[in-house]
Amino acid sequence: MNKKGSSGAFPTRTGGAQGGVISPAPNRPWLVVLIALLGFVFGMFIIHAFHIPYTSEELVTGTFLQKLLVSRPNEIGDTLAGIFGTLAFLAAALAVVMQSFELRAQRQVLEATQDELAQSRLAYEKTNSHLEQQRFESLFFELLNTHNSIVNSIDLRNSDTGNVVSSGRDCFKSFSKDLEKTTEEKFYTDTRLDKTDERYLDLYGKHHSDLGHYFRFIYNAMRVILENKFSEQSHRRLFRALFSDDELLLIFYNARSPHGRKMIGFIEVFEIFNNLPKDRLIYEEHRTFFSDKCFGEAT
Repeated sequence: MNKKGSSGAFPTRTGGAQGGVISPAPNRPWLVVLIALLGFVFGMFIIHAFHIPYTSEELVTGTFLQKLLVSRPNEIGDTLAGIFGTLAFLAAALAVVMQSFELRAQRQVLEATQDELAQSRLAYEKTNSHLEQQRFESLFFELLNTHNSIVNSIDLRNSDTGNVVSSGRDCFKSFSKDLEKTTEEKFYTDTRLDKTDERYLDLYGKHHSDLGHYFRFIYNAMRVILENKFSEQSHRRLFRALFSDDELLLIFYNARSPHGRKMIGFIEVFEIFNNLPKDRLIYEEHRTFFSDKCFGEAT
C-alpha cells in the first residue's frame, strides 16, 4: 500500500508486483517552492544592486553597485561579508529543510518496507503451515495404508503341508478362537480358573514374528499421530476405525500383557476400545483392567 507523507511525496514500488523496492516519488513540490523563494531573493538583490538608485550620506546618487565600487576596501569587505553571510545562512537553512524532508521520505520508505516484510513473513508462515499440514495428511494416510499392508501380509500355514490356511484379517479370527475359554472354564461364571492371559502369552509366543511387527507398528503410528501439532480428534477416530473386532480383542489382551503395557497411554487418548463389543471379552471382568477413557466413556 502506498503512503502519502505530509511533504506531499508518495512512496512508490519498483521492481514488479511481488516485492519490489519501495522508493519516494520524484514529485517534490516543496523543493520547487524553496527554489522559487531563493530565486526571488536573488532577483531582488540584482534589481536593488543594478537598477534602484539611492542617495548616500555624501548626497551622491547612484546604484548600490556603483556606490560599492567607489567605496573603501574595508567597506567593500564588510558589504560582501554581509551579503555572502546572508546567502550562506539561506543555503544552510535550505540544506536543513531539504535534509528534513529527505529523512521524512526515507522514514516513510522504511515504514512501508517494514509493512511489506511483515506481510511477506505472515504469508510465508501461512504457506509453510499449510504445507506442513499437507505433509501430515499424506503421512497419516500412508500410515493407514501401511497398516492394511501389514495385516494382509499375515498368514497361517498348515504345519504339516505348509499350505496357507488363512490370511489377512481372517488370521485374527483364528487368534481370537485360541483365546476362548476352555471347557473347564465354561463351568464357572467367575474368574477362579481364568487363564486367558496365559493363553495369550502362548499365542504371542507362537506368532511373535507377525504379532510383534503388528503391535510395534500400531504403537509407533499412534505416537507419530499424537505428537504432530496438526493431529485432531478426527484423525484418531479414523485410525481406530481401522480395526476389526478380532483385532481389537487382540489389542485388548496384548495391552494386558507385559508386551503391550506401554500402549495403554495411547489407547486412552485414541479411545481404541470404543468400538469393541463388550460381549467379545473372554471375561467381562477383564474390562476393569483399563480406565473408562479407553472405551470412550470418560467425561
